[in-house]
Amino acid sequence: MKCWMIAGAVVVMGLTASVWGDGHFDGWVCGGSDTNGGILLATTNGTEWARQGVGQLPMVDLSGVCSSGTGNVWVVGSVEGAYAAVYYSPDNGASWSRQGNASSLPPQDLRKVCVVETNIVWAVGDTGAVVRTVDAGVTWASVPVSGYFNALQGVAAVDGQTAWVSGSSNNLGQCGLFKTTDGGVNWTLLTNGGVAHTEHILGLAAVDANHVWAIGGEETFLYSTNGGAYWETRHHDTMKDGNEIYTFGTNQVYAACDAAVFWSVDNGATWTNRNLWEYTMDISAPDGTNIWAVRMNYDGGQIYHSPDGGITWTSQYENADFDHLFTLSMKWREDPPAILYVDAGSTTPVVPYDSWATAAVTIQDAVDAATDGDTVRVTNGVYDAGTRVTPGYACLNRVVITNDIAVESVNGPEATTIVGAPDPVTLGLGTNAVRGVFMTAGRLSGFTVTHGYTQGSGSTNYNRSGGGINLYGGSGRVSNCLLTSNSAVFGGGSYHGVLHDCRLSGNSASSGGGSFSGTLNRCILSGNMAGNGGGSEYGLLNNCLLIGNTSQSWGGGSYNSVLNNCTLFGNSAITSGGGSYLGALNNCIVYSNTAGSNPNWQASDFSYSCTTPLPSGDGNITNDPQFAETGSSDFHLQPTSPCIDAGTHLAAITDALDGMPRPLDGTDDGNAITDMGCYERLNRAADSDGDIMRDGFESDYGLDPTDPADAVGNLDGDPADNRSEYIADTDPTNAASFFQLSAVSNQPPMRIYFLSSTNRHYTLEECSNLTDDVWTPVPGQGPRMGTGGLDWMQPSNALRMDAYRLGVRLP
Repeated sequence: MKCWMIAGAVVVMGLTASVWGDGHFDGWVCGGSDTNGGILLATTNGTEWARQGVGQLPMVDLSGVCSSGTGNVWVVGSVEGAYAAVYYSPDNGASWSRQGNASSLPPQDLRKVCVVETNIVWAVGDTGAVVRTVDAGVTWASVPVSGYFNALQGVAAVDGQTAWVSGSSNNLGQCGLFKTTDGGVNWTLLTNGGVAHTEHILGLAAVDANHVWAIGGEETFLYSTNGGAYWETRHHDTMKDGNEIYTFGTNQVYAACDAAVFWSVDNGATWTNRNLWEYTMDISAPDGTNIWAVRMNYDGGQIYHSPDGGITWTSQYENADFDHLFTLSMKWREDPPAILYVDAGSTTPVVPYDSWATAAVTIQDAVDAATDGDTVRVTNGVYDAGTRVTPGYACLNRVVITNDIAVESVNGPEATTIVGAPDPVTLGLGTNAVRGVFMTAGRLSGFTVTHGYTQGSGSTNYNRSGGGINLYGGSGRVSNCLLTSNSAVFGGGSYHGVLHDCRLSGNSASSGGGSFSGTLNRCILSGNMAGNGGGSEYGLLNNCLLIGNTSQSWGGGSYNSVLNNCTLFGNSAITSGGGSYLGALNNCIVYSNTAGSNPNWQASDFSYSCTTPLPSGDGNITNDPQFAETGSSDFHLQPTSPCIDAGTHLAAITDALDGMPRPLDGTDDGNAITDMGCYERLNRAADSDGDIMRDGFESDYGLDPTDPADAVGNLDGDPADNRSEYIADTDPTNAASFFQLSAVSNQPPMRIYFLSSTNRHYTLEECSNLTDDVWTPVPGQGPRMGTGGLDWMQPSNALRMDAYRLGVRLP
């Protein structure tokens, strides 16, 4: 393989990293045809939207809103009196004041506003209207596009001098796309490239002075790398007419289009879309993964939110008070979230529990004192004191979480335990039993939750379910927790909700011993017991391992569940379906389970799975899966397993139980295909993503064997990117380790010294005329293997004024 790296001539290419996680945001949406005036404000990540500015904002259409991220918010709209409405709030919208006057603002409706920073604001509107302030609204300049009489509906700026504005075609048939570099004194019509085929441009976004996006119709997605001098088209055939565009970092782009939302994480090279609603007018992605979109609709505007980069969407607002909702602006919350501390041994608890010295004694005390966005940090201990009733119901809980906070342990589930309690009369389920945790929001991470019990009667969803954790009816998430020895009627360990990287062991229930109706990702379910569904009932399980679960009737491992890339081994059922009863199993291994009849499965649908007897369906096999060591519960696959590269691609499955990315080329045949079961085999010699770097190297250094983009990343910031470090056999995590010349002797015989590897070939080349750039190998100086230490090569003629270079390549 002739992959070369030249010492002293390495080109460094960087990757742009984005922060993807839980955001805490404020936001504004404005609209029209509203009889009460005002705009909508969200301060709870959009879960609650409330009217703002009543009595302060005008009763006219407000069509543009933008915030600077420092508490400053600007809104523009239709003419109010003799001039356009421009309003400003310095305090996140608590108070509003009108800006400018008839001599500084035009008598035209304004449609969009762009806030560059606290002091610099641009706005555009009808009849080529453009206004600008560079002193936070103290003074305004009207700088219209002369000779353009249509409405401007797009604006982007990088400072007080350089801006782009856009609208529909003028009377000459030219699309209205203009640029200024002198604060609007002069405007240049931009016509090159894709602009020539465009009817109108409604949205603009500038990453910097060179990189600019434009969106509009027909199906217009344009990108410029030279400030607008030339525009290239970046879209695919399914794209709709665009209304607004938003950029995050240098590579992520989000577009609001008619009937769809599109996004790209590679600067428009490829696009993903989700069909949503007609007239999606604006979009905002303040952290690159939480996305908001706003819809204009004549029977009531709507606001939608996606927490996962556009995959899933929920409606957060719909109200006929606003016939149209035009634009939105989301930003990170200004006030930093608080950290509250909990220590079961605390002797001086003082609200707000903001230090270990004043830590709360119970988790519930700190949860009650926390607000959205805060973190409750819990140190080592057993937390078995205090109870809280399930809101609106009767079951007692050790902890109740109903706000958007993070509750996390300091040292993980091995050191931090939440303990429920059985009913003191029944010693099991009952009126005074105590569940572990009830949560409708927030995150819980790093706890053992044990000996939680529910009531035996009453509400199914709230009183009788989820002995360990009940997540019904909310958005709570649980990760890195051990749920053990809990009991309920439904879902002994957990009920509903989403669990990541958890272990559910030794729980019991009438239905769903481990979990009932929950989504479990990368979880282990072992030794759970139920009447039906020893491990899981009515669940969605991804990359899970189910071992040693038992059922008194049907479904020792799972009952009527959907399982993707799961392994079911050693489960049992008294009646039938020791591994699975009912449900759908994809890319699964169901082997060595027991039951009165049909030991592995009954009435289940399989595809690309390994089990016996052979079920109908595509890609199923009966061969021994060849686990590494079942006695020690190691269910990784041996190199000769028939389950390697035998599954099929599932879009939702991108990693395995142990975090190994999928799919990998487990057989090193040039094809990366998902394995069956909960683990993905790493073949160290394979190159799953075709980026030259072997999978073993990438795994050793924390790179992703399925992502070719990390080849041009640079883990240690030295002059060599990751792929160059691989080619040179140097350490990509050590800034001092990269292919370089150590020394050049200036005494005959001339020698070039370098550190070499015994696993790489080295060659010295010479060039007598750098203008010609013709390099030839020096006779006798490679290609040869390195010595594994300080090495050298010798030029052919030390007296000749030639240029030399040293190269390394894979053997």
